[in-house]
Amino acid sequence: MITANDRLEILGLYAEYNRSIDTGNSSAWACTFIEEGVFHHPAQDFAGREQLESFVKERTSKMATHLCIDQRHWNDAISLEGTEREASGSCLLLVAGRRRDTGKPEVLVRGRYVDDLVKVDSGWRFRRRTLRVD
Repeated sequence: MITANDRLEILGLYAEYNRSIDTGNSSAWACTFIEEGVFHHPAQDFAGREQLESFVKERTSKMATHLCIDQRHWNDAISLEGTEREASGSCLLLVAGRRRDTGKPEVLVRGRYVDDLVKVDSGWRFRRRTLRVD
């Protein structure tokens, strides 16, 4: 069973994942995964620290010309189950931003993350995170 402290750590991991991708901090985002972690994106899988960092670097460079600015990731309905060393989780995802031309808010992505988490010496990390877009 996951302890209350483990739950708080995992919620902190989810928040750091969102914060680091939103700010373009590729290193911090990749560090939310274990060294050989995998992010299953609908367009492509990214495995290992180098590919994970490259994903965020490329995404961040595209933001300079994207129709929507100030994009933010939001999670809700977080569900966690597991032991003191391994857990599975899921949550709803919403990515929203502001239109560059009008400044109006816009929802860009709705979906769900399905997670395989592991506790390592530095804390909880994603072993595998799968994005399913609605």
